[in-house]
Amino acid sequence: MTWQYFVMGVTFERLPPERRIVAPAAASAGSCCCCCCCCLHTVGSVIGALTAKSPKPLPDPVPTAVVGDRADPNYKVTKEYWATVLILCTIGLPLFAVSQGAGSGDFEVSSWLLIWAMVLPGIQLAASLVVAVRNNFSKRPGQRERLHHLASITGRAFLGGVIGIFAMVLIGTLFFR
Repeated sequence: MTWQYFVMGVTFERLPPERRIVAPAAASAGSCCCCCCCCLHTVGSVIGALTAKSPKPLPDPVPTAVVGDRADPNYKVTKEYWATVLILCTIGLPLFAVSQGAGSGDFEVSSWLLIWAMVLPGIQLAASLVVAVRNNFSKRPGQRERLHHLASITGRAFLGGVIGIFAMVLIGTLFFR
């Protein structure tokens, strides 16, 4: 007598015991009892990005002769960064998933949320790249300060993700051997 378990597209088949000894067997994701610890890298990267401090405005430089409208200097990229993350999460990730064949009928909302939680640190890095390219071509004063602020956001998000991965490994090795 065989038992089959179907979990997220993978079939596990339990074969009958050789010596009539039946032991319980469990197939868990990542040697863990639930998926909450699998998303600690996402939590860490979001907290890291949120804790980046915005730069202090510099004293007004000596005005230069400007033809046309003069744009006020901008030293922060917080709104641009989070708007880009939102756009990539709501438009980019579903388009990518559908292009990879995820549009089949057996794909559930919980699967979408799990995929989103697993790849959010990568989406944050992609958003940093998009904002860096956009600000690199910007003529608005304060470009260097904006790029330093973006580097701070990206570095803290990366560090938070690494700390989350370390916490996942630690939890997995200490409690779920």
